[in-house]
Amino acid sequence: MQESAFKAMHDAEAGWWYDARMFGVKRILERMATHDETICDVGAGYGAMIPALQPFGSVAAFEPDEARRQACARTYPGTVGHGDFAQFILESVASFSLVTLYDVVEHVEDDVAFLKNIARTLRPKGHIFISVPALQLLWSDFDVRNGHYRRYTRKHIERVVRAAGFEIEYATYWNMMLLIPTLLVRRSSGAGAVGLPRILDRMFYWWVRFETLCMPFISLPIGTSVFVYARKTN
Repeated sequence: MQESAFKAMHDAEAGWWYDARMFGVKRILERMATHDETICDVGAGYGAMIPALQPFGSVAAFEPDEARRQACARTYPGTVGHGDFAQFILESVASFSLVTLYDVVEHVEDDVAFLKNIARTLRPKGHIFISVPALQLLWSDFDVRNGHYRRYTRKHIERVVRAAGFEIEYATYWNMMLLIPTLLVRRSSGAGAVGLPRILDRMFYWWVRFETLCMPFISLPIGTSVFVYARKTN
């Protein structure tokens, strides 16, 4: 992942896309999770999603990039340990009831093997909550800068999750209403969802928030991301 992409990601945390996704995450957790979970946010970055997880239990975080890990640890003391993935897996066997991976799996070449390792950190019948970027037709320089191997359809990520030893409990596309504008922007410039005037930023937020109110009672048929909530089966 390029340094410029990390900066853009950090800048985006103050904008509509992160706010709307956080609202979607909360909607699903309110329906699917308990309020005494033992949670690990894997690939936590600067820790932007930690506040959304804290109402549902104790939260730890894993982040392999040193600069981002240190920044996260400063903001959320005691949540972040070392950054070596193999060591994290060995030390965390059967430690968590819920592992979250928000826009992480697309950065890993062997996604099935990666999720099998994540499954080792879960207790029996523990859960994962994944978001991934959707639809290869949206592939652009944005994905290259961010170190993505692929974008997913809902069926694709469901196959990966099942192959890693999970049973799907809920899956949906997200951000359906802004799919066409996103496609046009990606085709023309490859830009991400940052740098909008405040009034437009808030308009996008409320627009996507409106569709997100339907979650998790229905599954959206298309969108720019996919959310999957799944239970460990073995």
